[in-house]
Amino acid sequence: MSLHARPLPVQPATSVPDLNQIFEPVRDELARVEREFARHLESRVELIPQMGRYIQMSGGKRVRPAVLLMASRLCGYSGDRAVLNAAVVEFIHTATLVHDDIIDEAETRRGRLAAHSRWGNDVTVLPATTCTSGRWPWRCPRTRSRSFGSSAT
Repeated sequence: MSLHARPLPVQPATSVPDLNQIFEPVRDELARVEREFARHLESRVELIPQMGRYIQMSGGKRVRPAVLLMASRLCGYSGDRAVLNAAVVEFIHTATLVHDDIIDEAETRRGRLAAHSRWGNDVTVLPATTCTSGRWPWRCPRTRSRSFGSSAT
């Protein structure tokens, strides 16, 4: 008797679903996530929404918000917080990509000029750090805090 496991035969996939098929159950909510994301880029400083739209429209698969939306459904949740939280997750992910591009001095992101290559490092961090500035009205239901980073009130 051998103690070594035999490798299982690999069956070729007959058809691998694409992300559009996988995301179909949450397609409408993903559209709401995009609108929520854009809504929180609004600013009296004209450059911030302009940069935010450029960064938001640079592509991306939106896997993180889709997984959050599907997981919330699996857990039986059906309220509006799923959309807000999915937008928060995507916003934070996007901000980390912008910061990574600055640190790595990447000239492009997804085939386009990286935001910092277009506007410079100092200006580019403005929309990317909005999520930590208290600008987003993230509400934590258990703590009743006014923003994600604030203490409970």
